[in-house]
Amino acid sequence: MIKINKKFKPEQSQIIIFDIDRTLAKITDSYEMCIKLATKEYLELFGYQINLKKLASEEDFYQLWQKKELSDVWYLTYALSAYYLAQMIVKNQIEYKFSSFVPLLLKSPGCDKYEIIQNAIKKIFKANKKNINKNLYIFNNLWQPNILKCFFQNYFIKQNYWSKDKTTIPVKELIKLLSELNKKFVLGIATARPKEELMHFLKQYNLSQYFQSKAIISLEAGGKDERILQSLKKLTQTPEKTASIYIGDTVSDIEAVNTLKKKGVNIRIISTGVELNNQILKKINYQILIKAKTDLYVDSLKELNKIFNI
Repeated sequence: MIKINKKFKPEQSQIIIFDIDRTLAKITDSYEMCIKLATKEYLELFGYQINLKKLASEEDFYQLWQKKELSDVWYLTYALSAYYLAQMIVKNQIEYKFSSFVPLLLKSPGCDKYEIIQNAIKKIFKANKKNINKNLYIFNNLWQPNILKCFFQNYFIKQNYWSKDKTTIPVKELIKLLSELNKKFVLGIATARPKEELMHFLKQYNLSQYFQSKAIISLEAGGKDERILQSLKKLTQTPEKTASIYIGDTVSDIEAVNTLKKKGVNIRIISTGVELNNQILKKINYQILIKAKTDLYVDSLKELNKIFNI
């Protein structure tokens, strides 16, 4: 546990808003598997047999998680499928070199996620130097994000890959934590998960009882800072005075809280860090969150017991 903001006293807050992914739920493994399965199913529509293990590495996904515009499982699915679809168009075969595409995505300009991916794909076609416009036309007609989204949700929700993830926080520990926090604070949720996936998770582990239902805010409510603020406003009429905390795991979470601070909202952030299997990546992620000036860093949610004296 490292306290960056020395004036921050978590125990004096009144409201705690939680993110879901990799905070309440350590679901890195299930996310990665569903991204790969959705991509595999999509590419098989074109007659290609795919090796799941070779599609992408944990390091590839981690690097893309750090780009705010791509830090969503759907868009990682779109990016992964776009790369292999472009390969199919240019080479009529699959080569497992997604790691070579990651730097293009990280440097690619664009106003939104789709434009970032499409601009990176253009670089692949330009490097090939043949039939650039024709290849782009074929790509834009074959690349179907909405279909990929359906494939992803089929695995994640209908086939229940969330519950199959061995890294999910033990339910007993999670319930104990939320039960104790609920005695001292008012709890809400602001997440980038769509409502269907969010409610699926809460229902599966019977967690809704610990949160104010009116303050459970999902993807459909807008941008990250907007979702956090909406959750806060459901719990207090004076967010600029009422001390609150957001518990998240990424740089974009820190940026969202900083945006609210500039608007006069009395809020601080506790960063939990992404739950990674690779210890080197864990260390890098920790350094990134510290550099982004989180108010408080904890290695896991278990440390919250110490912070809030529960």
